[in-house]
Amino acid sequence: MYPRDAPPISPSAPSDLVRAPLHPLSLRRKIQGAPVETLPVDVSGLEAIYVGAADIARGKVGSLRNPAYRKKYEDAYRLDLKRYGGELSLEHANGLLEKRKKAPELLLRRWKQHGHHTPLSKEVALHIAPWMLPPVGVDGHVEIDNALELGGIAEFLYAERLPSIRLWIHFKEYVVAVVPDGIADDYVYEFKATTLTGRDVEEVRDQAIRQAQLYAYAFKRPNIKVQIAHFELSRHTYPLKVRDLPKPEIATIFRPASEDEALRILCDFDLAFRGLKRQG
Repeated sequence: MYPRDAPPISPSAPSDLVRAPLHPLSLRRKIQGAPVETLPVDVSGLEAIYVGAADIARGKVGSLRNPAYRKKYEDAYRLDLKRYGGELSLEHANGLLEKRKKAPELLLRRWKQHGHHTPLSKEVALHIAPWMLPPVGVDGHVEIDNALELGGIAEFLYAERLPSIRLWIHFKEYVVAVVPDGIADDYVYEFKATTLTGRDVEEVRDQAIRQAQLYAYAFKRPNIKVQIAHFELSRHTYPLKVRDLPKPEIATIFRPASEDEALRILCDFDLAFRGLKRQG
C-alpha cells in the first residue's frame, strides 16, 4: 500500500505481459505531456517507457506522461539490473521469496536474543517493508501527519506479513515495475487504508483489485487477495498520534486472478497514455 515500487525497499531486500529480452538502456526519448483528451501521443518510436503498476491501476496517466516523474522507475530498473546482473526472472524471484519466508522467524529469534523491545519510529515503520521488521509496535507518540502516512502505519499494524520483491514486466514499449504488498504461493496481496466513504471507498477497492490483477499476472499466481482497512476519522484529524488511531473495519476480497483482466488494464492504460479511445 505504501509506495515502494520505485525506490528500493533496502539494499538487501529490493522488492508483457510477455517477458522479452528488452534492455532499454541506450536511449530514453522524452514525451511532451498534454491532456489525454486533447492531444494524442505517438509512442511507437520509443525504446522504453518506465512506469509502475500501482500508478497504472490508479489511472495516473498525467503523471506517467511526465518524463521527470517516470525517472524514478528508470533509476529503479537500472538499480535492479546492477543488483541481479540482468532482469530478475520469475524463477529467480520465486527462489528469493522462499528464502524471505524465513526472515520473520530469524528476526523474532534475534529480537528475543538481544532484548530489543523499543517501539519502532515512524521512519522505520514507513520505509521498511513490514515483513522485514520485528514484532514490536509503533511508538504510540508518533504523529501521523497525512493520509499517506496513515496508509503506511496501517499496513504495518494490520496487513498480512508476506514477503515481496520487485519484478519488471514488458508490455509494448512499457517497462512496468510490479511490487505487491505480499506474495504467497497461491495469491498476491494488496492492502489499502482509507478514511473515505461511499463510492470513494468503492474506487479505492477497485484500484486495489486492478493492482492485484497486474501483480497476479506478473507473478503467475492463481488468486488475488485485497484488504481495505476503513478508518472512521474526521476531516481535520491530522496530526493524529498512533495511540489515538481507532481500530479499522477491514474488508477482504479473495478471488481468482484473471489474465484477460490484466491485459485489459494494460491495454486501456496504453490507449489513455497515447490519448486514444477504445473502439467499440
